Amino acid sequence: MTKILKIAGISVPVLVLVGIVAVMGFRKSMGETKLVAVDDQLLVIEGGAGNSFILTSEDGSRALVVDTKTGSAA
Repeated sequence: MTKILKIAGISVPVLVLVGIVAVMGFRKSMGETKLVAVDDQLLVIEGGAGNSFILTSEDGSRALVVDTKTGSAA
């Protein structure tokens, strides 16, 4: 029984630390975005908490924005 408690006493803090580091890395990557110009009328914004698309009309007077981002990246 003592051996099990020692293993649990070491394993639980290690697992908690690994979880915290993983969450911090994921949260950092959510704020990073990349702009990709597919052509003159279509811009894709990748990363963050989703992808967004901006499609403009040929004369540039109108735009359709599709934003699937969530959280602080929106």
